[in-house]
Amino acid sequence: VKNRRCEVGLSKRENDLIKVFRYMKMRNQCFTVLLGLIFFSCSATVQAKVSAVDSWVRATVDGQSMGGAFLTLKNDSSQEASLESVQSDVATRVELHRMQETNGMIEMVQVNKIQVPAKQSVVLSPKGMHLMLMGLKRTLRTGETIPFLLTVKQNGRIQQIRVKAVVKALSQ
Repeated sequence: VKNRRCEVGLSKRENDLIKVFRYMKMRNQCFTVLLGLIFFSCSATVQAKVSAVDSWVRATVDGQSMGGAFLTLKNDSSQEASLESVQSDVATRVELHRMQETNGMIEMVQVNKIQVPAKQSVVLSPKGMHLMLMGLKRTLRTGETIPFLLTVKQNGRIQQIRVKAVVKALSQ
């Protein structure tokens, strides 16, 4: 019959060796778990180097079906990142847009993604790249806060950033 403390029929030295092996096995398992936790926390830190700051939304009037959102994307890492998509519960969809001049006319053009170079920031502004809120579900009033979920891709990994944007007056 096996006993946790000793094996029947073995010498004291053999039983001591079994105890040492069991202890080493438990220690190795703890070490493996610790290494996994360290690796996971390091990889999460690498992904968290893209952030969104200075976010705001332009107020809308009753019945308006589209709106604009603006922010600055900061990439503190040494690798390029891209804003792939944006979601918000105030609109049926959010599109990525840029302004371009064609034959002397300024027009908005939808883009698939917005590149954020390594160690740089990209400003999304009313006269440049911006987020277009399509199919607004309600009027956006000055002073309220609108939640967004940004999906960023960097080095093959997807990062989601939650942003709260303040609604500013139409005149801004």
